[in-house]
Amino acid sequence: MSSGLIAGSLKKLWQDDGLWREARSLLEQALSHPSSQRDTPARSSALNTLGQIAFLQEDLTAAESALRQALEMARRLTDAERQVDPLIGLAMVADRRNDYEASDALWNEMVQLGHPLGEVLGSHPSWWAGHHALRLGDYEAACRLFEETWVWERTIQGRENGDVVETLGGIYRRNGNRSRARLFYARGLTVYHTNVRLLICLRGLFLLEEDLGEAARLLGVIDRLQGRLSPEGIQMRPSEARTGAERLPLDPYCAPEHEDREYAKWREQLRAELDPETFRRLWTEGYELDREQLEAYGYAQQPEGFLDLPDAFASGSQCSLT
Repeated sequence: MSSGLIAGSLKKLWQDDGLWREARSLLEQALSHPSSQRDTPARSSALNTLGQIAFLQEDLTAAESALRQALEMARRLTDAERQVDPLIGLAMVADRRNDYEASDALWNEMVQLGHPLGEVLGSHPSWWAGHHALRLGDYEAACRLFEETWVWERTIQGRENGDVVETLGGIYRRNGNRSRARLFYARGLTVYHTNVRLLICLRGLFLLEEDLGEAARLLGVIDRLQGRLSPEGIQMRPSEARTGAERLPLDPYCAPEHEDREYAKWREQLRAELDPETFRRLWTEGYELDREQLEAYGYAQQPEGFLDLPDAFASGSQCSLT
């Protein structure tokens, strides 16, 4: 099977199920095969996929290498369409390294190919402006711009961008507006349909939850999706076993090391305050939630009128960070 076909067939494995290590290993084997060494659109796409997975694993060196190879191959093939995704990936790598000059140059190169930001991202121009505001630490402006994007997408395009919802949750959580953060993370459970992105919203909700029982249930869902052992030794079913847990940041603007400490601290507090039998029962309830039940949980956290943002947004009252 060609590297391109393998990249396509692995989409569910890495994007939906979050099995990054397994998908990356298979891709690397396919790309190293002697029959896959020619410049082809399929190899360029496979290298791009490899770069995306490495980025999710925080392996920025490997991500940059694969994405750079994908971009250079697409250029040699004069394939403008296949240059877009590697350019976006390389810009994200530069962003993570705080190299904003390089990031801006990569985004501008993409635009020069004839792909407006809104067209490529499927989003309002405020999306990228919001990211710039985050870089500068202007959270009030970032909040306003991301909510503007969210409203525009819902009213004009009739859909929601999960990245916007998730980022708003992260901004509000970081700045102490717990109720607003909770709303957007819960909204993410109804928007996302891939395990990888659901984990971000679930971990955000877990860190915000004040009810110990609800926190234990959320932890059960998180452990199932992330393939971890439970604190009480409950193991994944054999068919769903993982080779190890990945480090998954809640949002790209918060240091993963800080989040891991915060997550571990809350987890240990939960174990200490609930008796073992109660914890096991509640954890198991969360572990056994299916996707429909998880989506219903997200809807249940959203108060009436939450989605009626166009009128409320006009007043500017939605963007308070406190």
